[in-house]
Formats: sequence, C-alpha cells, structure tokens
Amino acid sequence: MNRRSLMCQSVFATAATLLGARHGRAQSRGSKALIGAWDVTTIYLDGDQPPNIPLTSRRLVTFAEGGTVFDNSGLPGEIPAEGVWEFAGANIFEGTWVRLIRDAQGQVVGTNRVRSQIRLTTEDEYENEAKIDVFNLAGATLFSWRARGQGRRIKLDSFE
Repeated sequence: MNRRSLMCQSVFATAATLLGARHGRAQSRGSKALIGAWDVTTIYLDGDQPPNIPLTSRRLVTFAEGGTVFDNSGLPGEIPAEGVWEFAGANIFEGTWVRLIRDAQGQVVGTNRVRSQIRLTTEDEYENEAKIDVFNLAGATLFSWRARGQGRRIKLDSFE
C-alpha cells in the first residue's frame, strides 16, 4: 500500500470518527437531545393544501423539558401552535401540536394539527416529516397535506 493511499484512508477514518462522535453525542443525550430552540425550514409536499400557503416556510420551534412544544412561524395572522413531544428511541422523536384558527373577529373557526416524526442527524440538526390537517369546528377535515423539514439548533452567541 502506498503512502498516498494510507493518507486517504486515514483522512476518511478520521472524518468518519468525528461524524460518528457528533451523532453519538446526540444519541447519548437520549430523550433530552431535542430540548432547545430550533430554526426550521419546511417544504410542503403532496396533498390538499389551503390556498395562499407558500411552498416553503421558516419557523421557530422550541422543545421544552417535560415534553411540550411551541411552534411559531411569525406569519401575520397566524397564531403560534402548542403541543407535546416524546422520545421514540434511536434519535427519533414524535410530536403533535395544535394551532387555533380564528376569523377576523377573533372567533375560533377551526384547528390545525401537525403530527411530526423527527430524526436527529447530528447534535444540532434534524430532519422531519409531518402530516398536517385542518379541521372545522365539527371535526371534519378541510385540508390535509404532508411536509418535510430541516431544523438547526439555535445556539447562544456570546455578547462579547
């Protein structure tokens, strides 16, 4: 085996070890690995989406210790969603959150429910797939579609 080949193997082995270590840190945190604030980009896929919904969106999602979640897109007129999440094992998490839909007078006219499966890819990144449904007050489904997202952990930037 020549020197160049050994060098390449060494570089690849080091990279694999470092990437594995990052994944391993997330794995070792287990059920607490998702806790924190995340900047999430979502791409809407197939299904029956409401009109005037952009194909991509950016939102802030916070997963709190104890299993609660808060989702906020910051879109005008959109109320933040609240819900629950739990550890499903092997860097997989599941969550459900609900957003109230109000009319111009502030009356609740429906709900938006998101069911998400989240997979940590590193300590500070995740991929998710979501099923989104909109219901009227009688519980009938008005819209139903799927989405895929990527989240990046929001980290503390030093003041100094």
